[in-house]
Amino acid sequence: MSESQRGLLAPGGSAVDNCEGEDDDKNLRAGGKSAVAGDPAGKDAFGEYSRFIEEIFILPIKTVVVVDDEYPTIDDFLNGSLRLKDDAGEIVASSRTKMDNCERVREILAFCRSRVPSPWLVDIHDGKAPPLVAEVQNASHLSHSDLLILDYHLEANNGSEKAIEILQELARNGHLNLVVVYTKDREEAGGGIDRAIDEIALGLTSPDARFNLHEQRVKNLQERFSAWEELQDDIYKQLIDCLDSNLFLFLQRRANISWAQLCDLPEVSQLSRFLSQIPDGVSMSPDEMVLFLLHKSQELFKIKMFNGPNSRPLVKRDDFGNNFIQTDSVFVTVVSKEHPASTLPDHLLNALVAWDPSPHRLILSAMRNQIISEGSFAESGVLRNLSLQAGWFKDILEPNPLKLRSNVRQDVARHWESLGDKIGQNVVRFAERLAAYLVQESANPGLMDRFDSLGAYKDETQVSLNLNCYACTKPISGFHLSTGHILRVSHKKLPVQYWVCLTPACDLVPGQGGTKGWRKRLGEWLPFKAVRLFPVDSLAASKNAHRANNLFIDLNGKIETFGFFEPTGEDDFEVPALRWEQCYASGNGILDGNNGFKVACIGSRGTLGYDEHDAAVVAQLRYEYALNLMNRLGAHLSRVGLGFIPLKS
Repeated sequence: MSESQRGLLAPGGSAVDNCEGEDDDKNLRAGGKSAVAGDPAGKDAFGEYSRFIEEIFILPIKTVVVVDDEYPTIDDFLNGSLRLKDDAGEIVASSRTKMDNCERVREILAFCRSRVPSPWLVDIHDGKAPPLVAEVQNASHLSHSDLLILDYHLEANNGSEKAIEILQELARNGHLNLVVVYTKDREEAGGGIDRAIDEIALGLTSPDARFNLHEQRVKNLQERFSAWEELQDDIYKQLIDCLDSNLFLFLQRRANISWAQLCDLPEVSQLSRFLSQIPDGVSMSPDEMVLFLLHKSQELFKIKMFNGPNSRPLVKRDDFGNNFIQTDSVFVTVVSKEHPASTLPDHLLNALVAWDPSPHRLILSAMRNQIISEGSFAESGVLRNLSLQAGWFKDILEPNPLKLRSNVRQDVARHWESLGDKIGQNVVRFAERLAAYLVQESANPGLMDRFDSLGAYKDETQVSLNLNCYACTKPISGFHLSTGHILRVSHKKLPVQYWVCLTPACDLVPGQGGTKGWRKRLGEWLPFKAVRLFPVDSLAASKNAHRANNLFIDLNGKIETFGFFEPTGEDDFEVPALRWEQCYASGNGILDGNNGFKVACIGSRGTLGYDEHDAAVVAQLRYEYALNLMNRLGAHLSRVGLGFIPLKS
């Protein structure tokens, strides 16, 4: 990091605590506290971490697009519009403004071209021709540049609507968009910078479904609220004024919005003053009042909010003038034009350091960077083995459409693995350097709190559940029933049951071996063996996870634990005998849009009749875990009975 970059960091390269969750909201209104705010020496034990942040987010920048209606563009020079004169021979105002900003554009070009180790390629856009928003919607260079420097006031009336529309379009793509919003607003406390941050945060926030009340309920609440309006005719305006965009975003970010959890927070003190004095004749609880006001506020704000994928931006301001708004695909920092354009990369780095991304985010970002920078070399390395490619090529010439779907998925999986092997070494080296640094800092008791402000590591049970769930399961893949698929079977008269498919994958390929024997007689019914899973206590399962007698499965966002036999209250962790059944999947086991199909199992009528039930794949075991269970099932099916007799008391 250069000395000029280091100089604009908070003392020692300090960072704001990276609080992901309700604690973040404390920074939304009053501004965040630096990790070194209370350190009189101004030293930050984590200052070196900024070098890793710079390496991952700043050094890979290659292209920059500057969007400012006051900056001259190449088109302006080519068509001569900078010298456009009126009838009196005077240069028109718009051209004069652009000419006055030539020096600032030269400055931008100079610092971009002088970047080390790689200069930045720059383009200037005035937001007029061609239409800017149309370009963004067409996935133009604006949404694929590495850095966007965006003027906040692109309209003639100094409005910000167009700039926020551009940010909203960027938030819809999966590209990482680094944005410096450059504004005429000054940087004094409570001034235009704060207003711009608030407006951008609202523009990148999606409406909250919790605040969308049914029309009849709104009518009911409105009728009850009118009793307060009869006593105080301006009360509605006062309450809505309390719930401005800052407080609205603060409440939206909280998982729990019950008044008992909110009333003592300083952010709601003004609202609390009113809700603590609801007149006796108003039959509304504070919880109902808060929900009513949030519904009304959201209706007012909705026109300015983000109508794309669900978005809850992280918003921070610290005591050193750094700020950022971060969503899944957009990172924005707002900078006043008081600062020279050449300092914008430094302001961006400061904001990224204030964001303080976790080590694992850096590692994942390093993987993304490697795909971008080294992907072509890795691709050539994978394709160099022509004989291997020829063999794989024959797989995708399969005339059977069902087999072809399987072959294509297997082919893609092979290429992903090969590509990962080629680019993985550089990522591993980066991760090793990062880990070595963190080990050095591990003696500092604040290291874990820094990257886990909500204290997730303190809940060891949840940590264990999540680690074990990640270890044994993976995202559902494939278009048909496969080895290791966890099935939720809905019986008509029985509780929901969970089963795991343990038939070898080669016997589950749709159409495989269906032209002879019993498979031919079954038609489109695919036979498979399934083992029953039984719910068990999560704490006991975590304590005995090393015995490999339990599965940890994420069901609708909650990790559930299962064993292979019904708990008896005795030692439930002896190696169990797997409870298996022969089942049949309809339609060759091909999954519908909800990962479902019909499953037939032997009924309970004492005959060889089968009952059909609805089944759906809800999780998938990693192959090594499925293989372990298959081996256990095979041992169970091939067991030899021995004549040992236990001693009976």
